[in-house]
Amino acid sequence: MPNPKLRGLSRLARLLGIQTSYYDLQKKRQVATTQSLIAIVAILGHPVATSQDVEDAIARVLRAHWTRGIEPVTVTWEGKAALATVRVPVSSRLLAQCRLQLDGGGEMRWEAPLKNKRGAETAVIDGMRYTTRTLDLPDDLAVGYHTLDVEVDGRTLNTTVLHAPTQAFCNIDRAWGIFLPLYALRTAHTLGNGDFSDLRELSKWAASMGANIVGTLPLLANFLEQPFEPSPYSPASRLFWNELYVDPRRSPDFDSCVPAQIPLASPELCAEFDRIRAEPTLDYQAAIKARRAVLEPLALCTAEQTNTEFTNFLRDHPRIDDYARFRATTEKQGASWQSWPPRLREGTLTKDDYDDDARKYHAYAQWLANKQLGDAAAESSAMLYLDLPLGVHRDSYDVWRERDLFAITASAGAPPDPFFTKGQQWGFPPMKPEAMRATSYRYLRECLRNMMQYAGVLRLDHVMNLQRLFWVPEGHEATDGAYVRYNSEELFAVLCIESQREMCVVVGEDLGVVPTEVRSAMAKHNVQRMSVVQFEANADEPPLGSAPHASVASLNTHDMPTFAAYWNADDVADRQDLGLLDDNGAIEARKDRKNVTRSLARFFKSTQSLKQLPGSARDAVRAALLHLAEGDARFVLINLEDLWQEPLPQNVPGTWQERPNWRRKARYTLEEARELPDVNDILKCVAAARAEKNS
Repeated sequence: MPNPKLRGLSRLARLLGIQTSYYDLQKKRQVATTQSLIAIVAILGHPVATSQDVEDAIARVLRAHWTRGIEPVTVTWEGKAALATVRVPVSSRLLAQCRLQLDGGGEMRWEAPLKNKRGAETAVIDGMRYTTRTLDLPDDLAVGYHTLDVEVDGRTLNTTVLHAPTQAFCNIDRAWGIFLPLYALRTAHTLGNGDFSDLRELSKWAASMGANIVGTLPLLANFLEQPFEPSPYSPASRLFWNELYVDPRRSPDFDSCVPAQIPLASPELCAEFDRIRAEPTLDYQAAIKARRAVLEPLALCTAEQTNTEFTNFLRDHPRIDDYARFRATTEKQGASWQSWPPRLREGTLTKDDYDDDARKYHAYAQWLANKQLGDAAAESSAMLYLDLPLGVHRDSYDVWRERDLFAITASAGAPPDPFFTKGQQWGFPPMKPEAMRATSYRYLRECLRNMMQYAGVLRLDHVMNLQRLFWVPEGHEATDGAYVRYNSEELFAVLCIESQREMCVVVGEDLGVVPTEVRSAMAKHNVQRMSVVQFEANADEPPLGSAPHASVASLNTHDMPTFAAYWNADDVADRQDLGLLDDNGAIEARKDRKNVTRSLARFFKSTQSLKQLPGSARDAVRAALLHLAEGDARFVLINLEDLWQEPLPQNVPGTWQERPNWRRKARYTLEEARELPDVNDILKCVAAARAEKNS
């Protein structure tokens, strides 16, 4: 067993970006254990068992830092002096030859002096003294990713220059929209489960009501066969879409593909689609099997008849075929890639490793997904509000193909808090900060572009990860983790570049206890916050403040009770049933909730000149949404299910088989919902209030 008193371990941890302590919700300082530090240090490439190991690791880290000469990434901001910092021996010549390969083509060459840096750090490495100096870069750079080579004393140093706008894109003052998970959506034409055609109909109806945005849960690829994982926050990839949402009837090839028309017209498959559609919860495995019975013949028809649009799509998106081969191999192996034979596991696939019809199916489904999601985004004046999950399933394509970026022997999570007293392990591997930097954030840029090409607004799950993320080493409890820091400036630079390029507003999920520096950075870079009534309501007077202008205001999120359940304290009974509250705790929780709702009722009556206190959940929903609509928040997002006082949530955090998470369908079809008096009345009032605020 490693010595629990390794000298210098805390210093090594800090050099690697590991926080040795943090402050919890009660503002008490919590210190990371020696064992967790040793485990995370090893994950980051420095296994240590003795104090000498620690000293050697510190020496390696410092040597790499100083001898590399320049950071792998250099950030420069529009409108500010563009500088690069280099680390060179003090005896080096003070003149550098520079070559900058420009994003989009072309290059610049110049000769420039290495300037002394005020307060320059110095260090002696292997008997040689190093110092830091600065290098002026051109002040007329275009926004983008440029490759800089700096030659000093015959040695070439390389860095990627991120020249970024200081703020993310935002051209909206005040707007509003509706939210519903796509798997929960049903229309009169739904083929088993909600799909991109239904999303298009929802967007058109929302726009007709005056809405500016339509929000939903992540639409990314999932494992829906083997392995099976329905959570939209544990995707099979953050680079590809979920074929469950593809409507085969809208394929350009459908009318000419008899092999696809035959199963869709068969009584057996029609009955199966009707059964899936009628069930109150979604049977994912049956749904994807039924949809694939039509999509797979379509893919084979297209392969036999040259489809220029599809062929061009594959040419322009070379990752698609790689992803399709991965998914087809997963199906043939019937197991996670982590248990595949070595050659396959390491990323080399041949035609003998998978069924080629399956490969064609997955590639074709991605083409249709992009095409149909693009149509949903383009054919309505209501923008799509999409959601980028924090991570990916550890069996995902992304981890298989980009494994050097992921800490496979760790899980992202959260430290203990009053609700999750044992902490949380979310199951997906966190990304390694230095590995991301070494690739100039290529993978992150791909993920953002994939989402932003269709999103008018993009929500980033757990925005705090732009600065730090809680790592739990494999074999440890969540109580025995530690925070690992990321380069916030570089991440915000990438975010601002991609946001401005794609003209996409960015929202950061910053709920709960978030360090001050995170929200300061969000404000600096124009990343919108979230303001949620259930999080902020209290029994004081007033019980609710005004949502910040740079925020998305809502009554709840997908991880919270519906507003009716919150108002009636139904969630307290649910927590009691789950064993999260004992009888006394439930009594106190109901008492606290009653005090909060009474205070809210008085507040709504006073601010809206109501004749009587909102007593029912129906009255409270209307009053609360009008309060948000009349407020200063840039966006107001309305959970469509709150408008008919739905009592059941979409997800209960901390549960798995105990609750049908990520499966429950909306109580009403879209056609039924838009005829409900409450739905029409409230949405018209919200639209009017927002319009008046804009006038």
